[in-house]
Amino acid sequence: MGSDPAAVFSSPLSRGALVFVSGIRVATDRIHTGNGSQQMHLPTWHGARERARGFSLVELMAAIAVLAILGAIAAPSLESLINSNRLANSSNELVGLLNTARVEGARGNARVVVCASDDGSSCGADASPKQGILVTRKSNSAGAGLPEPIAYYEGESPVSILPGPLVGKGLRFGMDGMPPSHDRPWVNEVVLRACIPTRRPANNIRDLVLMPAGRVKVVHSDGGGQCPAIDTAVN
Repeated sequence: MGSDPAAVFSSPLSRGALVFVSGIRVATDRIHTGNGSQQMHLPTWHGARERARGFSLVELMAAIAVLAILGAIAAPSLESLINSNRLANSSNELVGLLNTARVEGARGNARVVVCASDDGSSCGADASPKQGILVTRKSNSAGAGLPEPIAYYEGESPVSILPGPLVGKGLRFGMDGMPPSHDRPWVNEVVLRACIPTRRPANNIRDLVLMPAGRVKVVHSDGGGQCPAIDTAVN
């Protein structure tokens, strides 16, 4: 049975099928060519890998280089800060020793001596740098016997503790909390020094100075990266 082609394509069903097929073709063209304002993007395995990738070797090396530069810039400041804290701790310990000697001397009935020591139990014989500083006490009524150690500070590396001439021969404190008159002139005298042989910080010396009223003052000074012996008074 023959059929008229025009009649077939003019039926409602045929026209609907043609419209559906045409719509699919247009959508397919937009996917592949990007034509039109409603471009469709289908996910691909390559795109997922691009979004999930980490740092490249070049990026990692650049980040390490930046961190190295920042570390090199910050290292000197950090070293200066650490050494300043070490000097502050040592000078505070030495101030505490001198104040202990003043208090013990003011109590009376005892001879209190601050001296350099390398064993924490007896005084050294000279003013050369020793391991630490010792405070001893001996009763005035006891003619014989060894002095009793009551306080000792041992310097911690890299801090060096240097005694001044007064401490080198044994700095005594009397009942007024000050050295006896025959030990004068001790006013403004540098009695102890805490020092680190470094240029970081520039003021690498902490001098402990006896003031007129017997107080102790800490003076910061620049040793040029060295730790010289104490040989002058502070004016």
